[in-house]
Amino acid sequence: NTDNHLLVVEGAVAFADGKIALSRPIEDSFVIVYPGDGLKNSVTKLSKNAQIDMFGPAVISDINAYQLQRIQISDSDAPVGVDFGKQAFYVEPSYASGTAVEIGSSGNLLVVGILLDDQDKPLPLKTGYLVADHNPDKRLFFFTNRQGRFSLLGVEQGNYYLELDSTLYTST
Repeated sequence: NTDNHLLVVEGAVAFADGKIALSRPIEDSFVIVYPGDGLKNSVTKLSKNAQIDMFGPAVISDINAYQLQRIQISDSDAPVGVDFGKQAFYVEPSYASGTAVEIGSSGNLLVVGILLDDQDKPLPLKTGYLVADHNPDKRLFFFTNRQGRFSLLGVEQGNYYLELDSTLYTST
């Protein structure tokens, strides 16, 4: 008397925009939702029974192509100060495609100022970047209005310098 048993395990390896994750089988399109700096080691639940946890990014594997679909952040044990930005985002993928979306940033500061020249006169209608000293690849675009005012949302604590019209201005 021989008992035969069969175990079937199905899954997928999802890859999009340089991100990789394990998933349930994917039949059409998918979204990889991965944690930003502020969500490392946190559990974040999303709509469509997906979550970011210790196993890695969430993969939403039942996305229909060519249809605008909403994905909601429903719950998180993220530390105080994490900025999710929007509580929901929308995707409209093409057929058999993948999209990667980052959520959760430790940048929760608002920087507001007036850009002045060396004679303390406002610099109107200028564009530039706020660049982190510790990571020059992290650049936040800004522009000034007619009175030289600017604002930046989502800035992390730290030291920065300004790049403006190919001129370097330093600030901490």
